[in-house]
Amino acid sequence: MSAEDLGRRLLGEVKTVGMDELMRDFKNLCDPTPESRFGIPPLDRLLHIFEVASLPPPQVQKEPQSDDWSSSPPRGLPEAKNVARKVLKSKGPIVEITSTTQGTGKTHLLYLVVSLAILPSTYAGFNLKGKGGATVVFDSDGRFEVEKLVQVMRQHIKLCYEESLSAWEEALQAATAEYCETHDREEDAALLPEPVQHRPKAIPEDEVETLIKSCLRHVHIFRPQSLTSLVSTLMSLQAYLFDRELHSSAHRPLHSIILDSASAFYWQTKAEEDNARLGITFDPAIGSDSSTDNSVSILEASQLKALHQKVVTLLRSLQSTFSCTILYTSWSTQVPDSNNPRNLQLRPYLAPPFFHFPILRLALSRASVPPFAPTMSVLEALHERGERQEVVEEGLFVASVDQYAVDGWDKGTKDALREGAGEFEFVIQGKGVWIKEDGT
Repeated sequence: MSAEDLGRRLLGEVKTVGMDELMRDFKNLCDPTPESRFGIPPLDRLLHIFEVASLPPPQVQKEPQSDDWSSSPPRGLPEAKNVARKVLKSKGPIVEITSTTQGTGKTHLLYLVVSLAILPSTYAGFNLKGKGGATVVFDSDGRFEVEKLVQVMRQHIKLCYEESLSAWEEALQAATAEYCETHDREEDAALLPEPVQHRPKAIPEDEVETLIKSCLRHVHIFRPQSLTSLVSTLMSLQAYLFDRELHSSAHRPLHSIILDSASAFYWQTKAEEDNARLGITFDPAIGSDSSTDNSVSILEASQLKALHQKVVTLLRSLQSTFSCTILYTSWSTQVPDSNNPRNLQLRPYLAPPFFHFPILRLALSRASVPPFAPTMSVLEALHERGERQEVVEEGLFVASVDQYAVDGWDKGTKDALREGAGEFEFVIQGKGVWIKEDGT
């Protein structure tokens, strides 16, 4: 092979990419699966498990037997090439939150996610666990209330201060005990270690409100009224986010794109598809159904099906551009498993393009209270009434990994989710939402 042919061949293998793609791949190469995306430890842990599982296994290539680079790359390049392939083909963080009934805490969990997305990581000397980013919310269900978001943010700041104060008190006790063991008498507090000399101070209420108000400017809420409207908004979202004159979030990274919910237009679209298939359309001017040309109806039905795929494609494109997390909610129904009818599986009210869209699907439910035993007497039931009411008032909810694709999980994923590791609990009480940790 001549030098000219070799040069032409090597030039043909060069891939042209933009600077944004190059920087994104370099970022993913340095940290392909960040361990903290939401600031919610159990959710981050579950997402990390499935992100690692979604990475393709490295391909082992044989080392060249000669120095002829025209037939195989030089030693050392295959490994780097495999790493790049892993970065480019790994799925992004996409999470679906589903449930079979109302009142399971889906939107409240979103309030906590948004709060952590827009709050700073630290403020006034203590940890707020925030990401300091911006977020986009598509409120297709009309359930996302800014007032409740503010309440959750306010409660979260309060809980962070209480955690900081509790940690300070523990550190003070430990430092005092250590000092007393090595000295015969107590000395001035200034001789204690620097971190425990100053008690954390609570943020004044007016300052909290100012902080919340400044963070809310980075929540961008859209309320599409139809599937077509959703697609149109997604198509224009990139231009909107890049326009510095339209918002004040240009200096912040886009943390997440949230769709609440992806099932909002399911029945509306289903009815339109059925009407189009039957050649029926609804004329709002006369308020009745009328027949239409069947060829036009079939075309409209195919277009409706394509819209769902368009939503998925646009979300993936936006995620690729902004390196953000995709989070959406859905409604589900329980259906018998085809292999074992006694087992029930969740089937979301979603179009087929969404079936394999997420890498993690969480099923939310309220913590159940065991029913009264059939042999229980009235007195025993009255005795347990108070304890059962306490469980209900606790406002405990459970988020567990939906095992709809368990047959496709590798051994490492199954082992990581054993012994209750595939779920976590969170609490909704009053105006706050928080994750229930061990011992709390």
